[in-house]
Amino acid sequence: MKEGETVKDTMVPLQESKRIVSIDILRGLAILGIFLVNMPSFHSPLLYIDGVERWTEGWDRILYRFSDIVAQASFYPLFAFLFGFGAIILAVRCEEKGVSFPFLYMKRLFFLLMLGCIHAFAIWHGDILINYAIFGFAFLLFYKVRGKNLILLGSFFYVIPFAILGSLFLIIGVFDRE
Repeated sequence: MKEGETVKDTMVPLQESKRIVSIDILRGLAILGIFLVNMPSFHSPLLYIDGVERWTEGWDRILYRFSDIVAQASFYPLFAFLFGFGAIILAVRCEEKGVSFPFLYMKRLFFLLMLGCIHAFAIWHGDILINYAIFGFAFLLFYKVRGKNLILLGSFFYVIPFAILGSLFLIIGVFDRE
C-alpha cells in the first residue's frame, strides 16, 4: 500500500467492465437453486418431517427426488466452489494493489459471521453463512500453499478418517469373537 492510502482507498468494487460475467451468472444460478431447494423448509415444518416419508407417490415423489439429486447435489457445491474462487480473486487483487489480503478477508468473514449468527438465531434455522465464515477462516491457513502440497494434504485428510475407521473395525473384530 502506498503511503497515506487506506484500505478503503485501494479496494473499491470492480467496474462492470472488469467483472467476470460468467462467474456472476453461475453465482446467481447457484443462489436460485439453493433458494428452490430450501422452498419446502420455508412453507412447512420440514425440519420435523422427512420428505421421503411424506412424498411417496406420483409427482410429489418425482419432484422431490429431482430436487434432491439435481438441485441439492449441484447448487450447494457450485456455490461453495464460487465462494472459494471469489476468495482467490480477492487475494490476487489485494496482492496487485499491495493490500493485506488476510486482514481484509478476515474483516469480511467477521461481518459474514455476524450476519450469519443474526440470521441463524433470529430468522431461520437453515442458515449456512456461519459455515462459510468458519471455512473462510480455515482457508486463510492454506491460501498460499502450493497446489501439489494442497493435493497431498487433502489426500492425507481424506484418508485419515477411513484409516481410523478401518482400524477400529479391525480392533472390534479381534476383541468381539462370539
